[in-house]
Amino acid sequence: MVPSAGKHPADGPDEKATHMSREHEVIFYTDGRHSSVYIYEPPMDRRLYTAPIDELVDLGIDTITYAVGDCRVLLYDTRAGERWGHNVNRTNHIIWYRAALNLEQFIAAGNDPLQLVCERAHQLGFNFVPSLILGMQHQEPAAATDCRCSDFCFEHPEYQVGSEPDIPEAQWDDPTRFSYAIPAVRQNRLAVIAELVSSYDTDGIELNLADYAPFLARREIPEHTETFTRFIADVRDLCDRAATQQNREKRLLVRAGASLAGCRALGLDLEGMIRAELVDTVLAMPPHKSGMMEQHPSGIAELVQAASGKNVKIICGISTNIRHDAFEKAPREMQVAQAANGYRAGTQGVFFTTYYPSGYPYADSDLANLRYMGHPDLLAHKDKHFAVRQGPNGPEDTPGDYLSPNPLPVELQVGEQGASQTLYISDDVALAKAAGELSRCELRVRLASLIHNDTFDLWLNGEKIPRDGQEWHDWTYSVRPIPGNTRMINNYWITVDLLRLGPLPQQGDNHIRVDLTRHDPRCDPPVLLHDIELVVHYRDHRHAPRRDEWWSDPRQQ
Repeated sequence: MVPSAGKHPADGPDEKATHMSREHEVIFYTDGRHSSVYIYEPPMDRRLYTAPIDELVDLGIDTITYAVGDCRVLLYDTRAGERWGHNVNRTNHIIWYRAALNLEQFIAAGNDPLQLVCERAHQLGFNFVPSLILGMQHQEPAAATDCRCSDFCFEHPEYQVGSEPDIPEAQWDDPTRFSYAIPAVRQNRLAVIAELVSSYDTDGIELNLADYAPFLARREIPEHTETFTRFIADVRDLCDRAATQQNREKRLLVRAGASLAGCRALGLDLEGMIRAELVDTVLAMPPHKSGMMEQHPSGIAELVQAASGKNVKIICGISTNIRHDAFEKAPREMQVAQAANGYRAGTQGVFFTTYYPSGYPYADSDLANLRYMGHPDLLAHKDKHFAVRQGPNGPEDTPGDYLSPNPLPVELQVGEQGASQTLYISDDVALAKAAGELSRCELRVRLASLIHNDTFDLWLNGEKIPRDGQEWHDWTYSVRPIPGNTRMINNYWITVDLLRLGPLPQQGDNHIRVDLTRHDPRCDPPVLLHDIELVVHYRDHRHAPRRDEWWSDPRQQ
């Protein structure tokens, strides 16, 4: 039995976990590493250990998934696995050594960090689910290590998949990763999972199937995809037995890319897991290697269809990763657009992972972004920033692991019809305009390496937008500070006021095309269609002035 961590000074009575939205769940991944043991000087006290839980109160979050380690080693008083830094005499990594010291000293003081944060989460009304990274990698023993080294991985180089030079997709894989085709590898993780669901009053387990995939050698996928599915079935059995023992629901959540075919190409029969109800919840992440924000819900819709008639939740994963010249992370309006599009496709909630939109500790605005996320009806009238997923797409960039290449950027050829791009819009903007509640509806297109005398045709849903309906914004060169990625220069932003000029976008798929008709022949860099966006702003009620319009109102002077 894992010893109790005792009473926290601020503890109140245990409360049953409450759901902010009964129909739609908000799940938040917090990190027992980056927002905990990495950032504090040793020794940490109980207040600091529970801080990543405490800061999430009253934000509409129902369930917290909590990172309990980093692939090979664990950040709690484990009996089944190996503790972070337990075998380190010398280290070559200061931050990970700090984590080891914090853990060692906290446990020596009579605490179990996992027990503490689990109890605290329940006291504050959250469901609490440990999150386990499944990837393990071999390392050669050395005098100085990085503190994340397990004896199991040291001692078994024969478990690594090795290089696969004959398989093109494998060139981006880690050849040192362990194969789950090997029974001992599966058993190692099953022992840890059993501890997490049986020795602690957790509400289940989250298995991260997105990071460090594939968990098989590429050559093993045809034979051993079913082997990995049986591993998931074994985890299901562990959860069910623990639920009976503790009289507590033990959910099995899996994090995976929202592409059934893409998952299968990685040796993950996600569709089979759903149809057999081996999992309770799928955290559907952007289906590509880069982790860039994905707003189009086609992959999520596949998962929703697979889960039809099954007792399996499909949750829309929210990403803040974006390659943009105006901001480094996706702002609230883009996060709302992702959630709204996911809800329209039939998801039952949202999932925030590695959420650091402006760093850590969180700014008040970062936490405010989480409001309303469990309420699709309330999101319907919130400002949104829709965008087509974009790059990088260079020859040196890793391709999508889920058979889902990035739509943008694409090169435009003079005299050729450009590739049609699809922008998905959850909102009925025509209805909002008719109600007098639409304040802004602006199409934005970014063209890189465009010259002032170049020409092109811009199309929206088969309708050509005339040149006099376009505003050109010259960002070819500027000494003004650019908030986002300063590498992105040599571009024009083209904007169209669709609210005033039309045509309005339709609910669902919208098709945008740029046909390059002239490019200065002396310019070698090709013109790239880099971004396609739609900004939608609402008024609180019919013809109501918005707060961001008050500055122009003489009555406010």
